[in-house]
Amino acid sequence: MSDVPFRSDLDRMVDRYLGELAAALQRLPVSQRDHLLNEIREHISELRAAQPARDAWDMEALLNRVGLPEDIAAAALENVDDNAEDAVNPAPIPVPAPVVSTLPTTTTTPTPTPTSTPSWSRRSRLLAGFVAAIVLVVAVSVVVTRHSDDVGPGGSPSNVVPTTTPFRPSTPSRATVPVVIGQTLAQATVAIQSTGLAVGSVSDPSNAVPAGEVLSQSPAGGSFVPPASVVTLVVSSGPAS
Repeated sequence: MSDVPFRSDLDRMVDRYLGELAAALQRLPVSQRDHLLNEIREHISELRAAQPARDAWDMEALLNRVGLPEDIAAAALENVDDNAEDAVNPAPIPVPAPVVSTLPTTTTTPTPTPTSTPSWSRRSRLLAGFVAAIVLVVAVSVVVTRHSDDVGPGGSPSNVVPTTTPFRPSTPSRATVPVVIGQTLAQATVAIQSTGLAVGSVSDPSNAVPAGEVLSQSPAGGSFVPPASVVTLVVSSGPAS
């Protein structure tokens, strides 16, 4: 049986993984970067609690399930860039058309009025122009206010909350065959299946090894094989009768 490395060695692998992720997230605001790193750290802790890593190979397979640091950073930064572009370039607000007078017209000859008093047609045009000017000023104020709220000091986007990307644990491209020689068939089966491999066994008489104990295995313990590969065990059936 291989010795399990000190827990501090496995913790250092996790610290190195989180350090690489933090370096890849340098463009992310500090508060958002810390929040994402805490989520990843908690996710790794949950995986380790569900299936403790016994050696460096187990820890490497666990971190591969979490995902590569550069892939996680690319997804987070892509969401931030999209939201920042929408905040800096808001959709323009349409300006209403000038108000057109709907005063009725008559076919009769209008009564002459003093030259100092504007006609109804002239009043309508002045009113329409005044209303259009007010609408334009209000629309510009709204656009400037929205732009000021969305863009913080120095032109950097503010109040941008990135969408959290669901974790997609990746499937390890290889599995490590555990060493099970000397174990019982039940113990060996649990150890092999916990790494994602299958078990095949045959019986062989042995005068030196008690019945039910593993005599040999193929592939050998410590070798790397594709996931779901079959590990063949030769199990003692006890002394030949």
